[in-house]
Amino acid sequence: MSYLQQRLKEMNITQKDNTFTATNIEHTNQRFSFFSEDADGNIIISYLSPDGFIEYYTPDNKKFLPFNRIRYKSPDDNKRKYKQAFGTEVIPFSTPRIIESFQKKEKVKTLYITEGEFKSFSLSKEGIHCMGIGGIHNFKNKDKDKLHQYIIDFIKTCQVENIVLLFDADCLKVEWKENEDLTTRLKQFHSAVSTFNELLKPFDVTMYFAHIDVNSEHKGIDDLLNAVKNKKDVLDELTSFTSGSENRKYIHTYKVSGVSPYNIKRIFGLDSVQTFFEKNFSLLQDKEFIYYKDPYYCDANGKLSVSWKGEQNNYIRIGTDYFKKVIETSPNKQTEINLKRWTITTIKADYNKSNIFINKIQKCDSFTNIPENDPKEYKQIVHSEKNGIKSVLYNRYELVSHIPSEGDWSNIDNLLHHIFDYQNCSGEPLYEFALDYLQILYKSPVTKLPVLCLVSKENGTGKTTFLEFLRAIYVENMRILDSDRISSKFNGSWAGKLVVAIDESLIAMDKDTVKNRIKMIATNKTIPLEEKGLEAREIPNFAKLIMCSNDENNFMRIDQEENRYCIIKVPAIPLDKRDNKLYDKMIKEIPAFLYFLKNRKLHYPDVSRLYFDERIYTTPALKKVKERTEAPLIKHIKDVIRGQFEKSNTDYVRLSLKALYDLVKLQYAYADRLKIQEWLNDNNYKTSSASNIEYYLPDNDEPIKTKAKYYEFEINNFFSEEELADLLVNG
Repeated sequence: MSYLQQRLKEMNITQKDNTFTATNIEHTNQRFSFFSEDADGNIIISYLSPDGFIEYYTPDNKKFLPFNRIRYKSPDDNKRKYKQAFGTEVIPFSTPRIIESFQKKEKVKTLYITEGEFKSFSLSKEGIHCMGIGGIHNFKNKDKDKLHQYIIDFIKTCQVENIVLLFDADCLKVEWKENEDLTTRLKQFHSAVSTFNELLKPFDVTMYFAHIDVNSEHKGIDDLLNAVKNKKDVLDELTSFTSGSENRKYIHTYKVSGVSPYNIKRIFGLDSVQTFFEKNFSLLQDKEFIYYKDPYYCDANGKLSVSWKGEQNNYIRIGTDYFKKVIETSPNKQTEINLKRWTITTIKADYNKSNIFINKIQKCDSFTNIPENDPKEYKQIVHSEKNGIKSVLYNRYELVSHIPSEGDWSNIDNLLHHIFDYQNCSGEPLYEFALDYLQILYKSPVTKLPVLCLVSKENGTGKTTFLEFLRAIYVENMRILDSDRISSKFNGSWAGKLVVAIDESLIAMDKDTVKNRIKMIATNKTIPLEEKGLEAREIPNFAKLIMCSNDENNFMRIDQEENRYCIIKVPAIPLDKRDNKLYDKMIKEIPAFLYFLKNRKLHYPDVSRLYFDERIYTTPALKKVKERTEAPLIKHIKDVIRGQFEKSNTDYVRLSLKALYDLVKLQYAYADRLKIQEWLNDNNYKTSSASNIEYYLPDNDEPIKTKAKYYEFEINNFFSEEELADLLVNG
């Protein structure tokens, strides 16, 4: 059987039913078929006007062609089921019952309008006056401002009293889809009913809206009539206008004329979200759903609440400024949460019912910065109170996500040994110092620690890998910067972070402002937070500063009295021991390493503002940087004094101001007697009464003897223990 034959058989449409004597363009009668088929097996649906004339259209304004619509056997490439000639308007489908009554000008009490030619034809067979339309809005003329003339003509000619707009069972059906507004389709059907009602107001008719029961197995009226045993039951419900009757089984009908727009919306569940939810309770009871662009959910108490799937939690208001939490991905594919300033105008544009949304955003009075890595103690929102004043603060510190668990961390240990087996000036490896440093960083993040400097002129040392390893632990709480960013006025990207690292840094020797900022980060209790467009404000500062550089001696200026820095010279990793997968291996070991730190006992006691005794982290590399930092005059003063010790083989040297000046002048043309005097005073050297002293010229092993007031210098202040040992060995 062809597709046409199947459809006609399903609806019990005989050849006689399908045949009609119509009037053609020449005003002569001809045999006419409502439904035929083309060469491809598609159904051709031919149209007549209410008075029985064949519908024509003129594609070139010359030739008249019969108007029809094609019902595809299978949807085309664009998933369309129907097609009609380009440029033609929609026309109501006049059924035999319509034409018969119109030609006789019979009085018709009720006219039915339904979507689809086959459906209207099925009702016509049962004696129902029904016109078909090609879509739920296709009852209008081509200008879309009034009913199609054929409908108007039938209403007037047949003195119609009632009009019923009949839709399929799925016109009220809702299918839940994530992130899709469930009212979209319902609003289309509601619009069709409301528009039809408005267009009917100029006429003395009463409008009803009817639809097949939503739980019916049969979508359209044609399917329903074909399936039930007793068609009369269906037709009785169709022609009975007792709206809302509980006894209705097949068709539900609602009076629309004279009914408020609110009650028309109520039919579709569009009057309120509560009505919508109750109508679709079985589908929506355990789901979040979108109603009129707003997401809702039913809480544990059965109350419907607006929900934006937690999106309101992505925003926060600090004082009068709004911020959005944005997840960003770093080059090594790590993700981190950052706060980005967001305007309230943008929020209102992004969310319907924005006032409700904005009211759900967490509001805080100011930022704070309280580092805490114990999930039991950590708080993102901090409540503070003093003298009856209560404040809500937003903690910029993010909880570390790794959960400590016992296990192997051998790859981490290998890297730590490689870097921190470097010895201090006492010959003690810094490995235990490093473990203490990392343990304090994790367990007591508010404790101040020395500035850690990893230096090496060689490549492939593991410095950057160490920084990336720490970054993997502390993520949002650590920033890796270059020297330009650390010197910038705006510090919003790193101020308040637990770890601030400067990778491959070369900070110019004359940049005192940068040096002072580093000192401030390392030891100050607060730090000014300065962001573009925002007023600067103080926040607590617990930053631990780590610097990596390829310049071993000149990466920054460090004065002799400075005790903030631990400088470690890192050797290159031998080529045969380099592991390109080391970082990935260490990432997997982080939980085990944190478990170790959590349960380990600290090796060194807390004895200073930077926890450690500075002798623990004073290294030969630090001394070299300090020596390079000194002003040329001071270096020459020390060189002269050291030279006197080497020639005299004594534990002390006595020099007058004149002798010291003369000796320095031999080496440094810019020697200044007054500045030498200042250096002596600054270092608390006192002159003695006049006495006999001896000193040596550079190229003479015989001492010069004289009597003068002198300064006394002790050997321990000018040589390290290693250097003293060498002097002793060499006589």
